[in-house]
Amino acid sequence: MPSLSDPRLIEPQCNDLQPIEILHQNPCFSLKQRVDFFVIEPSFGVVMILSVVEGR
Repeated sequence: MPSLSDPRLIEPQCNDLQPIEILHQNPCFSLKQRVDFFVIEPSFGVVMILSVVEGR
């Protein structure tokens, strides 16, 4: 598991996921849109991906 100082956690590793639009942000997490999917990113360095299927 990478440490919190690992540059892979700070800098984008895939430029195809740019641009990132922040839809909502608070002290606990931010909701971001990356091209054609959404990501909930907690403020403390962990990333969760929530899949949303159209019509379900």
